[in-house]
Amino acid sequence: MKSNHLILTAKNQRNEKGLWSLIDIFLLTPAVYIVFSSLLFIALDPISATVPSTYFMEVLKFSSIHLGISFMVMVLSIWFVVKTMEHRGLKTLGFQAKKPLVKYGFGFLIGFIMISLTTLLILLSKSGQLNADHIQVSGYSALPTVLIMLVGWLIQGGAEEVLTRGFILPKLTYRYNLFFGVFISSCLFSLLHLGNPGMGWIPIMNLSLFGLFAALYSLYEESILGICGLHSAWNFFQGNVYGFLVSGTSAKGGSLMGIAPNEKTLLNGGDFGPEGGFIVSFVLVVGIIICIFYLIKKEKQGVA
Repeated sequence: MKSNHLILTAKNQRNEKGLWSLIDIFLLTPAVYIVFSSLLFIALDPISATVPSTYFMEVLKFSSIHLGISFMVMVLSIWFVVKTMEHRGLKTLGFQAKKPLVKYGFGFLIGFIMISLTTLLILLSKSGQLNADHIQVSGYSALPTVLIMLVGWLIQGGAEEVLTRGFILPKLTYRYNLFFGVFISSCLFSLLHLGNPGMGWIPIMNLSLFGLFAALYSLYEESILGICGLHSAWNFFQGNVYGFLVSGTSAKGGSLMGIAPNEKTLLNGGDFGPEGGFIVSFVLVVGIIICIFYLIKKEKQGVA
């Protein structure tokens, strides 16, 4: 699997020696991110304070700052580390692929299908029902703010994939082995959400399952372009189209639909949203099985 193009991007002299891979991931990159984000938010704080406190501007501020700028700083921090310490560019973080827009668009479509299947199963299992009353703004009146949120989700989903599947997965797989790289990147993805409301053992399990699915998807594609699109679509349609909580947090900007969960929290995820329920577990396990099938098929054909 080290011949995989995604894994080969992590090849460099520094990465092959000692514990540098772990130091880069667990110490250096977080330190750079803290410095960059602190400086940026100190600079933005006076500007943010002057923004009118209207609903539209609050949504714009959330999308641009909390989802957009903060996650762009994450990508900038990772790029700074790989550029200065490993002498490789941004493209080596999983962006080297043919037909990038096709891969991204296909991933976005798969993300839409997966969360839509989840929504359908929640409705069919009667663990949720259409009810827009619990959404502050819903229907076509929410369209302007929903589109603003889409931009934020595109950045947020992509940034998390750059960190976990573009940076951590290749480094650890190349330095150690595939199991270690997939396991650590999947677990770290879950741990990133530990502070979210409604966290419990099912959400932790599902986030780890998503991490495993995303790792397998990226390894099959040999880039992170598709999983970036999938991740962003999953969050966007989950929160701003179907009206669910996204990893325990309510999506700003309203939603085009409103699906209210009921007391069947083991299925619908309760206070964490669908990602805290067994329906998402089922969808992710099916996705993992499909990815494994295609990876094995690719390996047998001698392509991987």
